[in-house]
Amino acid sequence: MSSESRLTRRALLRGLLTTGTGATTGRLWHGFAYERHAVQLVRRDLAVVGLPRALDGLTVGLITDTHASASVPDEDIRAAVTLLVDARPDIVALGGDYVTDMDTTRAVPSAELLAPLANAPSGAIAVLGNHDDDRVVPAALAARGFDVLKDERTTRVIRGETLVFAGLRYWTRRLADVARVLDGAGPTTILLF
Repeated sequence: MSSESRLTRRALLRGLLTTGTGATTGRLWHGFAYERHAVQLVRRDLAVVGLPRALDGLTVGLITDTHASASVPDEDIRAAVTLLVDARPDIVALGGDYVTDMDTTRAVPSAELLAPLANAPSGAIAVLGNHDDDRVVPAALAARGFDVLKDERTTRVIRGETLVFAGLRYWTRRLADVARVLDGAGPTTILLF
């Protein structure tokens, strides 16, 4: 057997590395190109200790990280909104990151895409994520009927029970600031951050 036709350890490792890199790149590309567009509704029942009996079965719809941008088509956001509207939640919570990299030019279009969610029977509450600015995005959402909480609370009476929603901005980290928002909130409080 000549040395040219012999498989060396170095050639084997190089081949394995190349194959592994190709397989990993293929999986990443598939995820980026296809899987991220596979919008779906996920339902979960949560056991909540101390929840008033009248609120048993309350449905809270959550949508977050829509990231309106050149890489997230409006059709994906519209599909997610349609799925959530069709699920008919009692109230909707929006978890932030409506735009990408604080691109305020996308604030109004993003809010318009999300607007149907504000029609939930008990309304819709939004908080800000790390990609959202503190002025333009909240104004765009508020103009479309969302209650935007920036380190504050709001109250809803649902099925005769008082339900408090406390919303923290992404940047709120100090325990004293969180305690200030929650101070006196009441026994049935949902914290959004």
